[in-house]
Amino acid sequence: MSRNQIIAVAVVLIVAVAGICIFAFRDQGNGGTGTHEVTDMQGNVCIVPDNPSRVAITSQTPMVPVYIYYKAGIDTLAGANSGGLAYAKNGVLGQLYNLSSIPTDFVSGSTVNEDSLLALNPDLVIYTGNRTDEHTMLEKDNLANVGFNTAMTGGNSTDPFETIECWLKLMKDIFKNDGPTKKLVDYNNSAKALVKEKIDTVADADKPKVMIIFAINANGTVKVAGSGHYSEYWLNAAGAKNVAASLTGLQDVNMDQILAWNPEYIFFANSSGKMPADIIENKIDGQNWASVKAAQDSHVYVFPSETYFSYAPSLEAGVTLQFLAKVLHPDLFESLDIENVAKKWIKDMFGYDASDEMVSKFIYPDPTSAVIH
Repeated sequence: MSRNQIIAVAVVLIVAVAGICIFAFRDQGNGGTGTHEVTDMQGNVCIVPDNPSRVAITSQTPMVPVYIYYKAGIDTLAGANSGGLAYAKNGVLGQLYNLSSIPTDFVSGSTVNEDSLLALNPDLVIYTGNRTDEHTMLEKDNLANVGFNTAMTGGNSTDPFETIECWLKLMKDIFKNDGPTKKLVDYNNSAKALVKEKIDTVADADKPKVMIIFAINANGTVKVAGSGHYSEYWLNAAGAKNVAASLTGLQDVNMDQILAWNPEYIFFANSSGKMPADIIENKIDGQNWASVKAAQDSHVYVFPSETYFSYAPSLEAGVTLQFLAKVLHPDLFESLDIENVAKKWIKDMFGYDASDEMVSKFIYPDPTSAVIH
């Protein structure tokens, strides 16, 4: 072979190899067949597509608004849990996106209809990590899946901020970009520092007694949040004492126990349709709240809700912490205008100018947004 022929062959090979590399790069960059590994919150090593374009969110309801925020839209959301969407519809996400267009009939509560899920043809499923039955089903159906946990579903942390950061990091691992992570984390860190600086000056004797209600049961008992739950973080960070601290997790108690505790403040986390006025005005059948100090002083509130119910990990956690601090220590946080804080947060995080009515619903949720679905 002559020197010129050798050069010609070499050029052809170089061009061919270059063409293959470019083709492969373009293929992966346009939703191709490339995959990579991520480790989910259950410790499973998951093989996920490089560019998921049809994502279904099954049992992990609080991930629905987090996903929409992270992706700045719903184009890649093939289906979502109706509970997560119900909360999201009540706030800014419902104003920005047509959430009613997202299929929901493949999951009821935390029960997944396998055939309906498969009909969505998802290329990635986000689910509750400790749901081993769901994980087994997804693996059997060869569906790429990633498990997300909360303190309520197999997670170890009672700090909602830590949980949100874990979720955002896992989203970054899946989609290989930061999205709006830094903006939200920076805001949360600033909010925590602002509150901590003042709460650190409060003596234990001056911390009010608080009870967090998770549900008012039909049998007359009340489900309250004890230690080892998000209540532990919220009340410690906001400078309060949890009257139910001797209990672990969520526990049912009767009115005699509540009267013995006599909380000075009550917050609904998830109110089962009951609202502060029902306690303040003593309107709940079979229960007598008239002697409870929180009811006497009208110190009964609902956790804020803009994208989700914020007792659980939610995008609005930084606003919620400031709300709790303001309510529990009004003199210490006299200059903090929580309505303006909420309005600015919506603008900064979503670029949306919220009305006063929208902000009021955020800080003082109505019965619809206060009920977990």
